[in-house]
Amino acid sequence: MLDKNDKPASGHYGSPRKIIKEVSLENIGEALDMKKNVYGILRHIPLILISTLIFTALFSYLSYKLLHTYSADAVLIFQESEKVQNTSDSNFEQLHLTLASAVEMVTLPANLKAVKSILGLDLTVEQIKQMIAVDVAGKNSNLINISVSADNPSLAIDIANTLANVAVRNSQQLSQKQLQSAYKFFENQQADLKTKLQQQLATIAQFRQEHRLTGVDIFSTNTGTSLTEAELRLETANSDYTRMLVEYENLKREYEKIPDKIPKSALDAEGSAMKSRVVQIQLALLDARSRLAPDNPKIKALERQLTELYKASENADDPNTPKVYEVNPLKEKLNLELMTMNARLRAAQKLKEEMSENVRNLHEDMNKMTQVQMRFTQLVGEKLQLEDQIKANETRMRSVEVGQNLGKSDIELYHEADKAFSPENSILYMLLPIVGFLLGSGLGVASSFTLEFFDKKIRTPKQLDISYNVPCIACIPEMHHLERSNAQKKLLSYVRTIVERLNLIAGPFRVLTVLSSQEGEGKSTFAFFLAQYYQQIGKKAIIVEFDYRPNPHYDSHEEPAKGLENYLMGQATVNEITYQGNPHRIKAHYDPAMKELVKTNKMDQMMQELKEQYDIIIIDSPGIVDDEYAINLIELSQARLFVIGSSKVNKGIVDSSLKKLDDYHLAPSALIFNRVLALYLDDPKILKEFESEQGQWMKKLTTLIKR
Repeated sequence: MLDKNDKPASGHYGSPRKIIKEVSLENIGEALDMKKNVYGILRHIPLILISTLIFTALFSYLSYKLLHTYSADAVLIFQESEKVQNTSDSNFEQLHLTLASAVEMVTLPANLKAVKSILGLDLTVEQIKQMIAVDVAGKNSNLINISVSADNPSLAIDIANTLANVAVRNSQQLSQKQLQSAYKFFENQQADLKTKLQQQLATIAQFRQEHRLTGVDIFSTNTGTSLTEAELRLETANSDYTRMLVEYENLKREYEKIPDKIPKSALDAEGSAMKSRVVQIQLALLDARSRLAPDNPKIKALERQLTELYKASENADDPNTPKVYEVNPLKEKLNLELMTMNARLRAAQKLKEEMSENVRNLHEDMNKMTQVQMRFTQLVGEKLQLEDQIKANETRMRSVEVGQNLGKSDIELYHEADKAFSPENSILYMLLPIVGFLLGSGLGVASSFTLEFFDKKIRTPKQLDISYNVPCIACIPEMHHLERSNAQKKLLSYVRTIVERLNLIAGPFRVLTVLSSQEGEGKSTFAFFLAQYYQQIGKKAIIVEFDYRPNPHYDSHEEPAKGLENYLMGQATVNEITYQGNPHRIKAHYDPAMKELVKTNKMDQMMQELKEQYDIIIIDSPGIVDDEYAINLIELSQARLFVIGSSKVNKGIVDSSLKKLDDYHLAPSALIFNRVLALYLDDPKILKEFESEQGQWMKKLTTLIKR
């Protein structure tokens, strides 16, 4: 690379002058080209239109869905049916359905599949589930609300009522299955009891025969029977007291764990579905803990659900809002239950003590009997106990039969949906497309402005004036249909302006270098047409193309067999490397030693010989960034044109190239601002051409934005 100590070919430096302007904090406002950002909105019209269309379509769809969504509500009532009476010696267990379980059972996949089948819906089970919301009507309420939302009012009513009836029917089927199991169980138990009674009667008859007992010999039968009954009642009292004591201790522990005051949260919102759900699970958990062991899976599952709901409510709270505490309503409710259970526990304890005293008295009476009388009395007491069990079993069987005939269940239909309600705030929903249009267009404009603000390319002439101390003598718009056949016609006026203004700025010159930061900015095109223009005005001109890349304005067969590098290496003469075309040209081919070749005496000899033959020598230099020997060529000329391709090169690259020229005091004579989007230019002629190409609607939009 060439550094500051690497002297250009002729050892001559240009006038010292700072090319890049320094921007201070005081004039930062003047260094911003706000027109560029405003005009740039036109460049991003497709983005604005797409954003507007997308948001308008989305909000229109949302408006349509909201305006065409109807809600229908069916209501169920949860009333825990009377359970079959059971005894302590029975192994039969009946399912106790809670309100929380009843709510979950409503939306079981089986129920939704039944709704789909009954109504013949062309919807998936998941789609039907998304249309349904099931919750408890309010705190301490047993009403279950089934709300269905659909774009058809009749469909919403049908789904709500069908789901309610299916849920009731399935609940009835569940109850009937339980009652059938209970009846079968008690029927088998009854047969066993009758068999035992027959065996007991035969045992009593045999005992009387063996001991020749008559009616006078069984004077103590009533005493024995009373003792048996008293012992059974004492056993029942002890069992009830133990069970109630366990429940009381469990409830007391739960009461002590619950805080007196709790912070208000999303659970405290009036009508909150989450709050109702928490209350349901809390009650179900208390009921389970009072009846089941602590490690029961049902208790663990309820505890997990409650923890997840508490976490969800905490996430819903605003972390910036101070917490407000209130009395824990659950603790108050548990306190009342604890007091009630304490009273029942004391009553059970008193009954147990009375039964114990009665049994002790009867034992004292029995001790006065003979062993035969005691045994006989025991047998009779066992017979009476079996008869009582048979009667109780018959009562339970009749209760089951009544339940089967009534067909009741835990869930009953309270109110069918008879009307679907249209959404509220329909006027606001109708305005949503307008909101989407404004939001989409505003976002599109804001995005366009942001993209333009952070655009790294140089777009406007004012940016050149703000950034550099070199005058811009021509602004050439982007020409989308520029071809070899029409290029001279389209560029003639701009080339003429460049020549006229360059003569005023640079004065008389023989050698002109056309350079740029990198390839693709239009440097070679302007070198070609400048040479042609000089030919037209009567000056003999030649192009020395040090840019070895193909020039689109020449055919490949127009290139001489030998190139500039051959001359510099002493392998050809000037005439051998010169193509006698319009204009005359000398072409260099790629050679890695070109940097060293341009600093030899052969280079000076060639320039001297060309000056003798031609009036104007135009050097087409390679890009400063592309090839490191470009600096060596620039020093050979008295005038220098620096071409900036607006839409092709970032400002940072331009700054870097001009900074390198500044380091060698090789400031350009003028700048050519090429390939500028016409909407950034204020030239009436350019704007007229641009508007004729873009159409009438773009003309109006351009005029509106520029105003």
